[in-house]
Amino acid sequence: MAKELVAYFSATGTTERVAKKVAEPRIIDTFLEGYDFAGKAIVPFATSGGSGLGNAPQRMHQLAPGARVLGGRRLSAGASAGEIVGWVSGLGL
Repeated sequence: MAKELVAYFSATGTTERVAKKVAEPRIIDTFLEGYDFAGKAIVPFATSGGSGLGNAPQRMHQLAPGARVLGGRRLSAGASAGEIVGWVSGLGL
């Protein structure tokens, strides 16, 4: 497995936040590439306070051929159990 380095300098924290976002998707990419998800449903979600899913669902679809990538959602840290259950129930899994 190749190791990657994301190096940055951040005086205010802005570049640090972006660098972390650059590094994080690689973990998901490696996971999706390492297993066969054909015929499975993938439901992306995030708990980031300020950003949504971006193009993650499209990328997941490319990295997991044959999988059904469903509409994802950004959940707040304060999401109630009822809100989460309602969302998952509505996915039709």
